[in-house]
Amino acid sequence: MDGWTNAARSHLAADLDPRGSIFGQSTLLTGGHRLEMLASEHLNGGIVMNACDTATALTRADASCLLSSHHAAIGRYLKSLMPTEVAVLHKAGLKLWLIFEEGEPVSTPYFSAAQGKSDARRAVIQAQGLDIPHGKPIFFVVDYAPAPSDETAILDYFQGVASEMASHPSPYGVGVYGTYTVMWWLWNDSRFNNEIRYWQTEGNGSCGWVFPFNDLYQVNNMCNAHPVKSCGVSIDADYVLNTEVLW
Repeated sequence: MDGWTNAARSHLAADLDPRGSIFGQSTLLTGGHRLEMLASEHLNGGIVMNACDTATALTRADASCLLSSHHAAIGRYLKSLMPTEVAVLHKAGLKLWLIFEEGEPVSTPYFSAAQGKSDARRAVIQAQGLDIPHGKPIFFVVDYAPAPSDETAILDYFQGVASEMASHPSPYGVGVYGTYTVMWWLWNDSRFNNEIRYWQTEGNGSCGWVFPFNDLYQVNNMCNAHPVKSCGVSIDADYVLNTEVLW
């Protein structure tokens, strides 16, 4: 897929209301209609493939089993991803996306511009040697349901990430993992020029609310934030909506 053009993003964004305690009334999806609407109306032209993310280092047997279980792509954490595992996953026919999470990005005190710069430097170091194609994003994590008062700290954090990435210059793009609210905060901040890649979780209070420009969407076991098991591996299920974030 070519992904969203800025014109398409702006056209759809004009129809949505990114204000209020829960944003965007036209993206509220409920009950059995959620996944059908997810595919047909809101998410980047529809679901491209089923996927999952995991903190577990995967073996050849794991990769083969996950692929046969209809997971065509895997999100893996940089801190535990080795070139040998990348080779195993690609040989099995799986695509990858990359996640950076260290420390505890689970409350406001974690987030600042300085922390964003530090995390970006760590992510670049960890990504080196993995033969990641130019421009592929690294997703940085906001792993809780932030209050409105947290907006400034989280935006400053991502500004720190983006500025550090630009200063290298880094060959990698910037992605955000978080709630529906977090997606809109970054979308509406002109400092990012719509260059962020978006991975919304269905958990942390986002259940039933779908950001319209997601590249990835974490299903969270039908709004249950606890991981599930597939092939004996602890995973969260995801939908890929834009294959440009994969490699």
